[in-house]
Amino acid sequence: MGKESLLRLVQKIVEEKYEGDDIELKSGHEGNPKAFYDTLSSFSNTRGGTIIFGIDEKKNYELCGVKDFVGVRKTIEEVCKQMVPPVRAIISEAQDAEGRHFVAAEIPELPYTEKPCYYYPLGVSKGSFVRNGEADEPMSEFEIYEYELEKHQKSSETQTLPNLTDDNIDQNQLNVFLSLATRNKPNLMNLDRNTVLTMLGMRKDGKPTLACLLCFGKYPQEFAPLLNINCVRINGEEYVSEDTTFNRFAANATIGGNLPQMLDAALSFIATNMTHQVILGTDGKRMNGDEYPLLACRELLLNCLVHRDYSDRSATIPISVTFYSNRLEFKNPGGLFAGTKIEDLGRNYCPVRNPFLCSCLEILSQTENRHSGIPTVYAEMRKANLLAPLFESKGGFFKATIFNVKKSSTVKNKVDEDELIRYCRRARLKSELAVHFGFKAERATYFFVNYVKPLVDQGILEYTIPSSPGSKYQRIILKCD
Repeated sequence: MGKESLLRLVQKIVEEKYEGDDIELKSGHEGNPKAFYDTLSSFSNTRGGTIIFGIDEKKNYELCGVKDFVGVRKTIEEVCKQMVPPVRAIISEAQDAEGRHFVAAEIPELPYTEKPCYYYPLGVSKGSFVRNGEADEPMSEFEIYEYELEKHQKSSETQTLPNLTDDNIDQNQLNVFLSLATRNKPNLMNLDRNTVLTMLGMRKDGKPTLACLLCFGKYPQEFAPLLNINCVRINGEEYVSEDTTFNRFAANATIGGNLPQMLDAALSFIATNMTHQVILGTDGKRMNGDEYPLLACRELLLNCLVHRDYSDRSATIPISVTFYSNRLEFKNPGGLFAGTKIEDLGRNYCPVRNPFLCSCLEILSQTENRHSGIPTVYAEMRKANLLAPLFESKGGFFKATIFNVKKSSTVKNKVDEDELIRYCRRARLKSELAVHFGFKAERATYFFVNYVKPLVDQGILEYTIPSSPGSKYQRIILKCD
């Protein structure tokens, strides 16, 4: 960036007293800093960002300047070379009117195929980081493992298991699938059964695959006991592990079987445990009002079953479906696949982790392999006048959350609360929020009281300084577990 741009950025940071998910501050006043390899790694592995040297965050964002800007630049270049792969930082310098020097290192995000970026002296397991808000967090072993699987193009769904034979497969169901798959396809109908099933990912080397077991197994949990769905309804908005009253769960179930069976059973659990009411429409007709749209729940369950990670690393981790008083969460092992971003969901074509499972369930008319699931969830939530769904990918897990909060009961229609929630993925000042949504900065209090606080009260947004709600440094951020 240019000198003027750097100085403007420095001034903005000092005024707002905030780093963020794409800004990291280092003093550099006492000498050349060296402990920033974690940020080089996290920016490279997440969305990129900028490290600024010359601001002392610990001294209330004091503009200290760097002591030796030539030495700082050299140190940045040296540490970048110790990263694997080497980080190609764009380094710029600027001097303000008081003669203080500032150095910025812009770190680009790496292509998915080159991740994870790690600090060579610590190795990949301890030297890989991801950015989470203002913090650089160690990358989980699961996340690193997923990158390695993708690099070597290893497919978990087509693996074979010891002792898995055709006797463990429901042959009648498999034959129905084969008939549906080959219908009106002469090029497949003329091939032998084993060849067709191999092409469809159901057999490998003459044996049933994991995909075949998952879709048509008589009881897949015989081979993978924890490849199931844990369903729970919690009393309250949070899980309290130290609760000794034995009233922690209002309901719970462990659901096994093959994928179609688990889908039906989990959907039944959801339908049974959500609240229902009768609504009188404007035309005088009585309508059922479910706490959550059942079609949206079905799509999110399918997403968990089809797109979860089925590798050995996550074979002991079940899918979880958890009711809270204000939301319903769906969580599965396996973050977004092959560099997919949250904002890509439902908008762009995204690579899939388990293409054979997707294709199989599409043939069985359980799902559509046209990336229509996420748009359906959004549409169903809008139709029910509920807040938009929240999607998160963190620590090797993917989580989808839907809220039972009616739009009309939270904020006024002048502001789109779905956009407000999305904008608060990063911590925001009250004035910043007001200006972003078209209000003058001096009306930040009005905006906060009428549009933001209702979502804080609902437990959807939260304070960054909960002990001092009125602090001028207070920010609002999306509440995530």
